[in-house]
Amino acid sequence: MNGSSREKNPHILGSCTGCGYCFLLCPQNAVQFVEDSGYRINGNLCTNCGKCVFACPVDAVASVPGSCYGTEQPEWQQLEDRGYDAVVIGAGIGGLFSAAALSRKGKRTLLVERLNFAGGRFTHFDYQGAAINTGAFHAVPFGKRGPFAEMIRSLKLPVQVISAGGMGGLFVSGKHYPWKGIMDFTAPFSRQEKRELQKLVPQVLRPKQYRERGYSFGRWLERHTTSKLIRSFFDRMFIFGCSIGIDDIDCGEAIEIIKRVYRAKAPGMIKGGCGFLIEKLVDQLHSLGGKVLTETEVMSIITKNGQVDGVKLRNRKTGAVKTLASKLVISDVGPHDTFKLLEGKCAPIFAGGKEHNQPGGVVGGPCIGENPGPGPDESRPGEGGTRGLSIKMICDAPMLLEIPILYCLDTKRVAGIVQPTKIDSNLAPEGEHLLIAYQMLKTDDVAREAALGLKDLENIFGDAFPRHCRVVNTGFFHDSWPVNRAVQGRDHPFHSSLEGLYLVGDGCKAPGFIMAEGVAMQVKKVLEQID
Repeated sequence: MNGSSREKNPHILGSCTGCGYCFLLCPQNAVQFVEDSGYRINGNLCTNCGKCVFACPVDAVASVPGSCYGTEQPEWQQLEDRGYDAVVIGAGIGGLFSAAALSRKGKRTLLVERLNFAGGRFTHFDYQGAAINTGAFHAVPFGKRGPFAEMIRSLKLPVQVISAGGMGGLFVSGKHYPWKGIMDFTAPFSRQEKRELQKLVPQVLRPKQYRERGYSFGRWLERHTTSKLIRSFFDRMFIFGCSIGIDDIDCGEAIEIIKRVYRAKAPGMIKGGCGFLIEKLVDQLHSLGGKVLTETEVMSIITKNGQVDGVKLRNRKTGAVKTLASKLVISDVGPHDTFKLLEGKCAPIFAGGKEHNQPGGVVGGPCIGENPGPGPDESRPGEGGTRGLSIKMICDAPMLLEIPILYCLDTKRVAGIVQPTKIDSNLAPEGEHLLIAYQMLKTDDVAREAALGLKDLENIFGDAFPRHCRVVNTGFFHDSWPVNRAVQGRDHPFHSSLEGLYLVGDGCKAPGFIMAEGVAMQVKKVLEQID
């Protein structure tokens, strides 16, 4: 009963995905993690403030019947009845980039977010003095050279992307190997494996665009190597960067990603953490006259004569409803949920030509929220969902001494580890360090998966791990929100046949770009289309 009667306190439902946002945001520390049963609310500590209710992305925290969690936000009362030039649904990084850019172009912009914080999976919460991430690792995969850093510069935000100083490091057979230069990753490999890599890598990096699509990168590797270590190297890279292994990612997509990683030379970290970037985006939006409305959900997208005509909003705190006119709607809530907001009005996609691996110029096809599916003789990799687990730790000693990123090649679960305080010491209390490990979920037994991840960390760091590190949060991610809304390489196009409706976010990343880089590139394409 969560330590108290469910009639007096909110309680966590069985639909909880285990993201841990309620745990990180609870001011009374009433949300606790119970091994083998997940997050629970201690009724003796809970004051029914409602923060957990409005922080849950999947509505898995049931509120107390009849509870009043405050009055209408000032922003709700200030909504303009005449409507807005643009309405952006969802304050994830794609929605925020879009709203900020539109405001800079002089458009009256409203950004609507159903949760009680902006940033989605690309922000952090201050917990015990450390910047505990909601999803992203404070990292920018393509560093200063990628579209994410370019977007920050184009918006003239006072935010720095700092180079990680190299690709990172490799852990294999109980040893740590530094990986500074982009091609300096061969130290752990045998002579025979090095010879195979000398032949394999140039084929991946050849200038001609790789056209072999429709089967997995793992299958492609089988043609070029029998080495389990080489396969593991690429597999862990993709698990860490895309939450998908080499046997589930399309060959052409994988090769385009590798090329871009090669061109980037080194990843980067956001000085101040990903939450600092979100703070500056919200500040800029406000300074340009834009509105950010949290704890408000879009009930429907209104259409008229094949065109977007506005949105219907509901205040989650008070239940108040408003309808606002707008000829431009950008959705950052994923293709499936966007389609639901259209209330059954099918919006066929505009195929993005080569960019989306579909025949160019096609109008029509599947509805938003539906996968096109394979052809009659085609088997597509990556049709399943993505599931992952991140373990966040605070350590009283640095665990990664030379590099901020470590890729783990022969562990049972952990694919990669990030120590962002190696780049920015302010992301943890003075003298302490933030350590984040990531792994895919291979079974439905999350308790066992977490235990295997912790065992990996003990094997990697030895006796130093229990002596110096304490786990502060374990976040599980299952398909949909709050993990990738589309498997890498199976993203949806950004445009629909409804005039004025566009999609951004992790369900429609630009092909060949991973994580936030793909979101930033797609926002750039949407803005170009609008212009």
